Amino acid sequence: MTLKLSTMVLATLVLIGCNVEAKSITFFAKQGEANECTLKKGDSCIVRLPGNPTTGYSWVAKTKNEDVVSVGEPEYQKNQNSRVVGSGGVYEFHVLPADGTAKGTAVVNFHYIRPWEANSLENAEPDYKLKCNVDD
Repeated sequence: MTLKLSTMVLATLVLIGCNVEAKSITFFAKQGEANECTLKKGDSCIVRLPGNPTTGYSWVAKTKNEDVVSVGEPEYQKNQNSRVVGSGGVYEFHVLPADGTAKGTAVVNFHYIRPWEANSLENAEPDYKLKCNVDD
């Protein structure tokens, strides 16, 4: 049995706009397949990925175009419904337009890895991809 996630990963994208009603999109993301979101100035995208730090694995995000979007450090939330020690939870990433004025397209690759494997990410196939389009 592998410690990697199965090919189907549940991801939740929540788009929050300054002057618009918040939208919520929930979908099943396929491993290695690009999923898209469109951001405007003031928007943010929240990506939620299941994980379990007690296995030694955690999520790492790598951005292909940091001039267009920035990705914050993940926040881990343990499963509140489970009383089992070592049960999993959710890693939450916030994706934002880089400086509020940048436009274009960026790809954020999410890898479920052990920390000592981080230096081998350059050529690694991501477990989850998010394509972000930033408009006016």
